This record gives sequence, structure tokens and C-alpha cells, in this order.
Amino acid sequence: MIHSSNQAVDTMWLKKTVRVQLCLVWVVSLLACWWVDLYYFPATTLFPDEKRFLASAANWLSNGNFMSNGGYAWEMPLPSMCFALLHQAVGGGEAALIQAIRVAQSFLLLVQSWLVWQMTRKIFTGDRAAFLAAAITPLYPFLIFYQALALSETIFNTLLLATFAALYTWREKGCRVDWWLIAVMILAGLATYAKASLALLPPLLLAIVAWSGGHGRARSLAILVVGVAVYSAVLAPWWVRNYLVFEEFVPFTTSSAANFYLGNNAANRSGGNDWSHDSEINVVDRINALPNELDQQAAYAKAARDFVTHHPRRFLELAWCKFKRYWSVTPNAEGYNSGGRAAIAALSFGPVLVLSLLGLALNRQYWRALLPIYLLIAYFTLLHTLTIASLRYRLPLEPFLIILAAGTASALIERRQSHAHHE
Repeated sequence: MIHSSNQAVDTMWLKKTVRVQLCLVWVVSLLACWWVDLYYFPATTLFPDEKRFLASAANWLSNGNFMSNGGYAWEMPLPSMCFALLHQAVGGGEAALIQAIRVAQSFLLLVQSWLVWQMTRKIFTGDRAAFLAAAITPLYPFLIFYQALALSETIFNTLLLATFAALYTWREKGCRVDWWLIAVMILAGLATYAKASLALLPPLLLAIVAWSGGHGRARSLAILVVGVAVYSAVLAPWWVRNYLVFEEFVPFTTSSAANFYLGNNAANRSGGNDWSHDSEINVVDRINALPNELDQQAAYAKAARDFVTHHPRRFLELAWCKFKRYWSVTPNAEGYNSGGRAAIAALSFGPVLVLSLLGLALNRQYWRALLPIYLLIAYFTLLHTLTIASLRYRLPLEPFLIILAAGTASALIERRQSHAHHE
């Protein structure tokens, strides 16, 4: 530990300067985002998924209904709804909407920085780690890149960070059944409306945080029950709507089985997620010809289960391939996996990953506080190792990895200063 006098000086310095310095970082972040938005990228969509989200937004505006990729529950509705509201506010054509989305998401990146600051302060002692994490987040290349895209990632990341920031506040206040617990579940529900990846994890996180804080199994179980109830209440409008559409209970999306199949079929050789190369075209054509998206979901699920059952060794080999894709230091996609883009990715994510892994040892005294983040990382890794994996699906974890890396960097600085003092 650093000497108390040095620690007091550091604390005083940080308290006097952190607001100004963070504001300067945020200004630089906005300028970087706007340069990327206005000059680096054209005022049009770059990826097919963007076209799908904008088409869904247009459908909201034209008839007030949600459809995506030809299905009523192919994905969760919140991003398309946000884009529709933004389009209604700014007017104009597609180019104007894309620029409006980019500007709005550049400010969401600042919100993410502030949420990271709040969380890191509650996890690590002192403000150094919090400042490092909050400063790195809005300047992180992957986050700047994705804020320029009309996708669900930036909205989902912001809501996921807000969920965890509320979770840490709830933990700090004693893990009571109170309004903070309700706030955590409402934010988690909103995050799920943006992306179904969270599924049933949020109520389990509440119970595990309570249990790890020494609150006992009975109280943890009670918290789990309340968490499930609130989370279900938030998702109930989606469930009711889906029941009215399908006359069946559809809790999240109808695309999950298709993703499971895409990552686990005989044509997939490398763990990729390109439908034109990594799937059996005849099988896909047959299933997509089915008139009902629930029938398609069931057929994709059966095809994937059959592959896993009959080819367990290949299933494990593909899982390992997807694990490597998910945690690759450089992008997997052609055009991004070499040259300057690959170098930027390696020089940004590489140090964050190394410091995060090193922190498993250096920050072990904070394991109770870090447990929710560790569980989130393990959960997302397992989810995408079993289904489909790419750096895009790792993006929600990267602000949390930045928090871990900042904690490690702060610990290393403290050790160096302590060593210098004793010399």
C-alpha cells in the first residue's frame, strides 16, 4: 500500500482535477466521434444489419408495428423504436437519420464513461482507477467505431452499464429489497429490450451478489424471487404482445435457434457466422421456406441439436474456434484483420486484456466486488462459444474489461510509488 501522506496528496490532486480532466477527455471524445461520423464514414449504412434496423424503424413509423427481417420477434424492439423516434424528431431522409443516430450515440458514449466512473469508484479504493477507466472508455477505438453504426450495441452497452452501476449502488446500500433493487431490474429489463443476450441472468446476479455479501441463503432466495417478479413485470408487455401475435409464449426472440444452428452445423469449418459460407445452403433454404417463424425456429433448433448429438467432437472443436474468435486481439472480418485497423485493435484491446488477466491476481482482495463482472464475462463467453462469436458480440464486455484493467494499472502504480518511497 502507498504511504498515507502520498495517498492523501494523490487523493487531493485527483479531487481537484478529475472533473476538469474528464470534461477535457469528453470533449476530445466527441471531436473524435464526430470526425469518424462525418468524415471517415459515409452518410449511409455500412453493414446489412444497419439496413435491417432502419427498415424496422421505418415500419414503426408507417404502421406502428414492429417487424424485423420478415419476422415479428426476430430481435428485440428497443433499438428500432429509438431510431424511429429519432427519425420522427429530425425528419429528413436516411442520411439525416444516420447522422442523427451517430450524434446521439456519441453522447451515449459519454454516459458510458460516467457510469464506468461510478462503478469503478465503488469497486476499487481511491479515485485513480476510476479516473483511468472513465478516461479510457470514451476514447476506446472499438467504442468510437460502433457509436457510428445504426446497430443495437451502443444502446445496449449503455443500458447494461446503467444496470451494473445501479447494482453496485444497491450492493453498497446493503442489498435490501428496496427501490434500488427495483431500479436494477427495470434497467436490466430495458437492456433486454435492446438485446436478448441477458436472458435470465439479471435476477440471478442479484441473488449471487447478496449471497457473496454474506446475507444468507434465505435472504438471497427472497431477493431472487423479488428480482424475477420485477424483471418479469418489465418484460410482460413483450410477452403479451408476442402471445397475441403467435398464440404461444415467446419470451425473447425467434432468432436464437438460427444463431445456434449457424454456429453448429456440418458446413461451418472455422466457427464463423457468415450465412453464405458457414451454413448448409440446402438446409437453410428448406427451413426458411417454412411459413411460420416459430416453425423455422423449431427446425433450426432441431438441426443444431442433431448436429451436436451426432458430432460431439466437432461441436467441441467449433466451440474452441468460436472461443478464439471471441477473444481475438485483432478483428476476424476480412478487411479489418490486417494493416492499420488490426494494429489499432491490437494496441487498444491487447493491453486491456493483459491487464485484466493480471488483475485476477493483483486485485484478488476485491473479488467480492468484482464477482458480478466476472460472472458477466463468463456468461457472455459461454453464450457465444455455444452459438456464434465475433468481436461485435464481445463489445458489451469491453467497458468492464477497461474497469478491470484500470484497477490493475492503479495497483501497479501504487506498488511502484510505495517501492520508490521505501527506497
